[in-house]
Parts: sequence; C-alpha cells; structure tokens
Amino acid sequence: MVGFPAIGDRIGPYRVDAEIGRGGMGIVYRATQLALNRPVALKILDPRFAADATFAARFSREANILASLDSPHVIQIFDHGVSDDRLYLAMQYVAGG
Repeated sequence: MVGFPAIGDRIGPYRVDAEIGRGGMGIVYRATQLALNRPVALKILDPRFAADATFAARFSREANILASLDSPHVIQIFDHGVSDDRLYLAMQYVAGG
C-alpha cells in the first residue's frame, strides 16, 4: 500500500512543498501546480480510502459539487483525482488559513 507523499514528491500535476495540516481523513500540503506555477492546498486522503471503490466514487461526486460552488466565502476547488493510488483534492491556497 502506498503511504503519504514526502516533500518534493509529485502527485499528478502537483509538487508537494510542505505539510500544513492533518486530520482524520488525511493530510493537507502546500503544493505547486507545476504547469501554472500556482500554489495550491493539496489534500491527500488516507490511502485506505482509495482502495474503496464506493468511497472513491462518492469523493469524486462531492468534489465535483464543491467545484461548482462560486462564492467569495468558499475556497475554490481546482482539481481532484487519483495518482499512485492516492485520492487528492487541489484547492485554493490561502496563506495563514
């Protein structure tokens, strides 16, 4: 089973730069979207979740719903996917947030 990424690893089109938070579902990293040189908050879910097809499908549906929200009070969702058996969610990075 794949674990969490190390600093400097690539997850899809992102490079992991620093860990910024942990929770029961996974770890949030500051990362760089390489094609745009844009900072993002990259949430990597615990790898156990990626192995559950039902969970992965629900995660994808919920990420698409979140991405459709357009409000200055809601963090923007840029992308989601699976890379090396890891589910990820790329979001707007807010420094100090």
